Amino acid sequence: IKWSQPVYEDDIGPFCFLRAHKDHVNIGFWWGSKMRDPKGFLEGEGVKMRHIKIYQNTRIDSDVISDFIKQALILNLELGDASR
Repeated sequence: IKWSQPVYEDDIGPFCFLRAHKDHVNIGFWWGSKMRDPKGFLEGEGVKMRHIKIYQNTRIDSDVISDFIKQALILNLELGDASR
């Protein structure tokens, strides 16, 4: 738990987080702005971070989430700790 939410890190730094809201959960990525997202799942306008909103009836495509997590880990290796 970091910044009042579950945060997933590798040896370099954080790459993914979960944030609960009243009607949905965000799965967020620190280097989200650098990720390939051909289907337009990622939301946000910040310099680095992007997120996916998951609602109660949202069908979660595990392949899509898995791909984003893999990209996040690779971007941490290439670009370093995005939280700094």
